[in-house]
Amino acid sequence: MMIFDFDIESIKKEYLRIDHRMNHGFAHKVSTMLGCEREEIPTNLKPLFGVKSSYIDAFISSINSEYGNIGNYIRIGLGVSNKEKTMLKARYLSACP
Repeated sequence: MMIFDFDIESIKKEYLRIDHRMNHGFAHKVSTMLGCEREEIPTNLKPLFGVKSSYIDAFISSINSEYGNIGNYIRIGLGVSNKEKTMLKARYLSACP
């Protein structure tokens, strides 16, 4: 969503919306793979099954520390040019026919 210039609050809201699905769906799949009940999943894996606002805050803080801002991260860190960004926006944010 950052590459499409969504504001941070909208990104956080969408990110936090997936918490229920992550806690139940992904955790169930992993517990099945490990052959255990969801409650028995090792403690160090549990953060993988949920989302917290602090996770995205830490991500954004890291980007700002390393690249100065999100735009620089997209351009330098990810190597996405303005032309490519425009093409991605046209492809993924256009109205469906």
